[in-house]
Amino acid sequence: SAAEKYLKAFLAFSDTNPERTHDMDELLAECSRFDPSLKALVEDCGHLSVFSVDARYPEFEGVYDETAARLAVAAADRISGAIRERIQP
Repeated sequence: SAAEKYLKAFLAFSDTNPERTHDMDELLAECSRFDPSLKALVEDCGHLSVFSVDARYPEFEGVYDETAARLAVAAADRISGAIRERIQP
């Protein structure tokens, strides 16, 4: 997802090689080592994990409806905005 890429970009910006993972919670925990205020995004990352991990594997069944999609877009917007604020000069 775009939010995943933003978290990985923040890690690269922080001179850290991002893990090869799609786990948003794991990526956020790593980012929070450099900026603890990012922990405020934990609910957004948890919501997006359903799309970034579970949706890739058929054994996980989730509810993917319009409401879930709108919530995911809003969460991704908040995450990308927070990271842009931190990496732009």
